[in-house]
Amino acid sequence: MKKFAGLFLTVVLAAVVSVYPQEKIDYSGQPGYVDFGNLAKFMTGDKVTEINLDANMLKMLSHLGDEDSVGFKSVVGGLKLIRVNSFGINDSNEKEIMQKITSIDQHLSGKNWQRIIKVKDKGEYTNVYILPSSDYEDFLGLVVTSIDNKGKHGNGREATFVNIVGKINMSQLGKLGEKFNIPSLGKTNKEKKNDRKK
Repeated sequence: MKKFAGLFLTVVLAAVVSVYPQEKIDYSGQPGYVDFGNLAKFMTGDKVTEINLDANMLKMLSHLGDEDSVGFKSVVGGLKLIRVNSFGINDSNEKEIMQKITSIDQHLSGKNWQRIIKVKDKGEYTNVYILPSSDYEDFLGLVVTSIDNKGKHGNGREATFVNIVGKINMSQLGKLGEKFNIPSLGKTNKEKKNDRKK
């Protein structure tokens, strides 16, 4: 139940913001932004997660006064946008989803993005890319494309697309993943820890 708290809170705050609409900001010009194309047609059925938090919403969330608020502020302080799309895979859309993931990977590989994680094992497929700043002092964007063989609930395959735009604290990615229930982000830190033990 705890893992859904962040998502529930996000939905409530999104409803508040919709009552007091703010000017929409176009983030496509930000260096860490990646266009995934049309994902709406895949966002059907029961296994769907969609998170779209802009800088204004992230600022609101960072001011919430819980015990983790100071640490959370440091995580989201430099972020401009968090986008997550997760949905079920079936026989009719599997090929097209895989083609989209391959296309995104090829696009990022041809730019200044660097792949830091690649997993391909028994139907599971994950790529994690980061975009370093020109002086390599900061990370300006993060992209995760993933296919999970069992899905979040262990009942079927799921695809996940994540794009985080802005200055990213890589050491805090796990906390960000837990706070918003973002698939794959929590795994990356665990995988790194396991790699260190080997």
